[in-house]
Amino acid sequence: MITSRKASVCCAAVMLPGILGGTVFAREFATTGRWSFSSLPGHATNKNSIYTRDTNAVATWTPQLRSDGLTRLSLHVVTHQGNDRAALVDVFAEGKTNTVRVDMASGSPRWLALGNFQFSGRGDEFVRVRSSGRGNLRISALQAEILDSKDGNGWQTLIFDDLLPYDSAKLKLVTPEDVRLGPPNPEQWELTFNDDFNGDRLDTNVWKSAQGQSWGKLLSARYPENIAVSNGLLQLITRKEQRGGKEWTSAMLSTTKFRQKYGYWEARYRYAAASGLNQSFWMNPGAKEKDKGFEIDVNEGHYPTDINSSLHQSGLASQSKRFVADYDLAADFHIYAAEWNEREVIYYFDGQEIFRAPNTKAHLEVPVIFATAVLPFWAGPVTDALDGKSMDVDWVRVYQKKSPNEK
Repeated sequence: MITSRKASVCCAAVMLPGILGGTVFAREFATTGRWSFSSLPGHATNKNSIYTRDTNAVATWTPQLRSDGLTRLSLHVVTHQGNDRAALVDVFAEGKTNTVRVDMASGSPRWLALGNFQFSGRGDEFVRVRSSGRGNLRISALQAEILDSKDGNGWQTLIFDDLLPYDSAKLKLVTPEDVRLGPPNPEQWELTFNDDFNGDRLDTNVWKSAQGQSWGKLLSARYPENIAVSNGLLQLITRKEQRGGKEWTSAMLSTTKFRQKYGYWEARYRYAAASGLNQSFWMNPGAKEKDKGFEIDVNEGHYPTDINSSLHQSGLASQSKRFVADYDLAADFHIYAAEWNEREVIYYFDGQEIFRAPNTKAHLEVPVIFATAVLPFWAGPVTDALDGKSMDVDWVRVYQKKSPNEK
């Protein structure tokens, strides 16, 4: 979104008096490398930030301003101790490139003045943020203040804050046909649980639904009414409605009787096609003895590309991996799986290993759990586009290793 203190601009071309040519063109924002939505808020309420650990990644604004004169540029810095302390910001204006170093690690989140730059009015100026190799990059907005040529005062301020960490035009849409189903070395495993959701309603002998469950940071509460089974799919539906003290409702369900320790756990599902939703397939024993507690997140998925796999163990540092797929994960079904044994948890996407986490405390039986939650910042912007969208599960299967004596 482009916002202005004297006008709001949200379309491709808007007539504004006093600017050369009478038009402010919509900004272009692009990234290279691997970026993701950050869990830290952006410059304003309901505005996000994005970040990358990729030292070769670059983010570039091309504002396409048509004003001929001085423009004061500021970058909103979202500080974090793991950020780059000497990030490089290149400003290309009137045929020249000036580089400013920015400390993204110290102090409070703030607008940081980059300086005044002479713009040509040709619309080819850009601002590029890149790494010095000393930490993460984290950004939320660029501000351009067009200065009056007579007195140098600010004439108009534009804020560019529509940041997407992906290029939707480059994402693949169809799952490959040769994806492996089931565990590696299938002859060593036996199927212990399976649900293809072929009925017309949830089997309450197999599954139980959450009734109003939520917690502080979530913007949604979970209810049975947000679960549907039809056309061979389990649907976890998100709705924008006031209930349980929250602005949204979502869903969570877990197996009532089935519980297992270790094994190969996999599900085939399709993401809801909107940001702002945590879409998870996971296991947690609900241990009464807190020191034995753990959680295996096969995937906490975020539209359109992010797969977040984690092993949380009581008293130990969490082990997590964010894998960015080359696919729009809402366009087709994909397979998410974890092989769990007494030594480690191995995570898979479409049959390919993406992460391993050493297992120290995950040694209790657990149920199968699916859940969705409206979650600000980390899962991306929360907008009305999420209303009515569903995470669709085709099937879930759990396997157990055969005993050495079995053939």
